[in-house]
Amino acid sequence: MPRHIRPATMPILALTGASARLSVAVLTGSRCLWQDLPARHSESCLDVVDALLDEAGIGLKQLDAIAFGEGPGSFTGVRLACALAQGLAMAMDLPLCPVCDLTALAWLALLQNAAATQVAVAMDARQDEIYWGVFASTAGQPDSIQPLQPIALLQPHQATLPAPGPWLAAGDGWAIHDLGHLTIQRPHPLVEAARADATAHLARCAMAMGQWVSPTEALPVYLRPDPLQREARHP
Repeated sequence: MPRHIRPATMPILALTGASARLSVAVLTGSRCLWQDLPARHSESCLDVVDALLDEAGIGLKQLDAIAFGEGPGSFTGVRLACALAQGLAMAMDLPLCPVCDLTALAWLALLQNAAATQVAVAMDARQDEIYWGVFASTAGQPDSIQPLQPIALLQPHQATLPAPGPWLAAGDGWAIHDLGHLTIQRPHPLVEAARADATAHLARCAMAMGQWVSPTEALPVYLRPDPLQREARHP
């Protein structure tokens, strides 16, 4: 449980691995430091955590919470982010705040397009499928973002928009799959992947509303059966 809730200044460490890259961020006050690294360099992730904490001038003991991208996304990356966050949270007796990676991706798109209020996120899920999410916010206030329907795993032609536009596109699925049946604004550059700075900002909002879990309760969101579980059932 948080030792002291300070919504406006709460120091948070965030990790996410939903895309092809791992992302780490440290949010202190209004300052957010973040760094991406290739997923194959996951062994250096804790070194990046230490470096960002040092640059922010705080230690693990000064954190109020640890946030992680719960998915959906890369099985390996989502699992790694969750496991690292759990280990650090257990060691420091800190609460965990899971953040949907599609929401984080939409938050980034809204941050870069202040006039937009509706975002449709299509993340490539491979196997000719996409992770799909639709979100709305108040113009110029990305922290007010809310999902309009549950996130889903779909074939591209199954994606629909639940309300009239304009809609803003976000996610690498728009560049990879045929979603031409949807009328949407595609910004340049297209925000293609979630980052840990978005995870940290959304976690601070969630923590202020009492939305956190203990390290033992943290679970990734896959939307597709976990391949490790499939292998265990079918050796």
